[in-house]
Amino acid sequence: LAVNRPFAFALAAAWEKKHGYPLVFFASNDAIMLELPHEFSAADILSLVTPENAAGLIREKLESHEFFGGHFRENAARALLLPRNFKKRMPLWLNRLRSKKLREATAQYDDFPVIIETWRSCMRDESDLPALLSVLSELADGRISITETVTAAPSPFAGDVAWKQTNTYMYADDTPLSAFKSGIRGDL
Repeated sequence: LAVNRPFAFALAAAWEKKHGYPLVFFASNDAIMLELPHEFSAADILSLVTPENAAGLIREKLESHEFFGGHFRENAARALLLPRNFKKRMPLWLNRLRSKKLREATAQYDDFPVIIETWRSCMRDESDLPALLSVLSELADGRISITETVTAAPSPFAGDVAWKQTNTYMYADDTPLSAFKSGIRGDL
């Protein structure tokens, strides 16, 4: 997951940059699943991320993802910035809400320690960027070959990712996939 998750972030950011709309993705230790709107070749998609642009693409996508938000919440709680009631258990939804408000309130600061620590933990502790760059350079020079196949059922490698996708859709709220703004007229 230390290689596949940042690779998925980079693929999603490159896709959005090229096509102008977000790409839904799921990553596990064994696979990355992309929900593509129509057929594309694997080589076309993988060519969007290179060793040179990978780190920048990851940075573009990471902060807007729930992965970053979860780490921010943990770091803010550890720094005692999220109020605690030691006599009662704090509901997770309330902790998440307080964390989102704290992130919004501190977004204006370019050196807020909890945000810096969240970036560090996501990029260094949870990601193996040297290994990802090695994989990308091996893809680029052909040491890792790309083979495509069409199957009627997910491969054993994709089983965990397919479960994550199903779980996400079963328990998701109505939050739009991207910054939603309707085209409705203001006078209506």
